[in-house]
Amino acid sequence: MIISIKRDLLYAVVITVIASILGLATNTARTPILAALAERGTIHPTQYNTYKGVRLIDNWSHGGWERAKDSENAPEGKRIKWIDYYQLMELNKTGGIRFIDARVLKEYDAGHIPGAIPWPFNEFLEYLVKYHDDIPFNAPVVVYCEGGTCDQSVSLAENLQIVGYADIYIYHGGFDEWKNMGMPVEQGEYR
Repeated sequence: MIISIKRDLLYAVVITVIASILGLATNTARTPILAALAERGTIHPTQYNTYKGVRLIDNWSHGGWERAKDSENAPEGKRIKWIDYYQLMELNKTGGIRFIDARVLKEYDAGHIPGAIPWPFNEFLEYLVKYHDDIPFNAPVVVYCEGGTCDQSVSLAENLQIVGYADIYIYHGGFDEWKNMGMPVEQGEYR
């Protein structure tokens, strides 16, 4: 029994040391990458200062990263808002909205909301660099995917929020609902 406790204690120490080394390695790699992105203007400098490293020891008062579905309690300007078709139509009347399609390019090319830009959720950084000058951080953006249980738009919206976009909407019904409502659809590659 004592041997078992000693072995378990040794495992706990080894795991703690490995986790600490991984945390330090992550901080070492992450800080220069975020600094370079801030210097190029890809992310806002305040975002670099906010997320420049993983804290190994923390009081946990920040509550961790907020999920998009829980962002109703976030401060104004940091919320991701879920909207349905009718709310989207009202929002679209105000103009200036950028539609962002979070699906893969093959799906985007097959059909998308007119004027939407492709930003595959799994290629976030590449497209962040590509659209840096086209989409200001304060521009209202509506992110969508297929709709329903598809969570590609959630992943993309959360990443957009992390790098500093402040006016983000997720169109819950997505492209499937858009088509089913008889709305116009574009096909082909983004120009």
